[in-house]
Amino acid sequence: MLKAEQRLSKPDGYGMLFTNGTGTGKTFTGLGVVKRAVRQGKTNILIAVPSDKIAADWIESGVPLGLEISKLKDTKDAGRGIVVTTYANLGANDAMASREWDMVVADEAHKLMQAEDGTPTTYLENLRAITLHPDGAHQRYAMLNREDIDRMKALSSQIDFNNRIANADDTMDEHRAALIKENAGLEKEHKALADKLAQAREEVRGYVAERQGAARPRLVALSATPFAYMKTVDWANGYLFDYHEGQPED
Repeated sequence: MLKAEQRLSKPDGYGMLFTNGTGTGKTFTGLGVVKRAVRQGKTNILIAVPSDKIAADWIESGVPLGLEISKLKDTKDAGRGIVVTTYANLGANDAMASREWDMVVADEAHKLMQAEDGTPTTYLENLRAITLHPDGAHQRYAMLNREDIDRMKALSSQIDFNNRIANADDTMDEHRAALIKENAGLEKEHKALADKLAQAREEVRGYVAERQGAARPRLVALSATPFAYMKTVDWANGYLFDYHEGQPED
């Protein structure tokens, strides 16, 4: 725990990986790190686990350490204090981007990236977003603006549909005129949303850039076998190491 605390307290100490074998107490190692963080006043902590059963184990194991851990109710719940949820929820829960996290604990962290070709899971994409990883800026923007993004997609689809009908040879002039009028209103709304989302994108990018260093949330990863294939080492980039370290900024 001391080693983790020393690592995570460094400005660029974004993550720590524990690779103890199965059954050797990784859960309690993670809880120990959480306990030390709580003592420092860092109580916005998320624990991500593979299943509801394991979530219940974490809740029960936290009791002897005086840690009150609650389970997120659904994909619209970000909770308060120390919370635990499944990877499935993490990958579908946009509300998590609304909280300012201090730390995320990833149990069985190899599940963050399991494909041989290194394709990120939705869990990893959302993890990067909520921990302010530079590669997660776009996903964070999407999580925070999902309703407007979906509305703009719906508008685009409706405008395209109307145009196809209006341009059809058998469309009556009166119907064509009504579709053109309807599209004028839809395009105005689309333009307003596009401008709003463009501003939101820039704001998120700026926020993520400002929060690098000591202010960025930390990751504690637990896994006996963290990397299934060579390319799956990518999930650890930006947490345990930096591919670009020592390279020119451009």
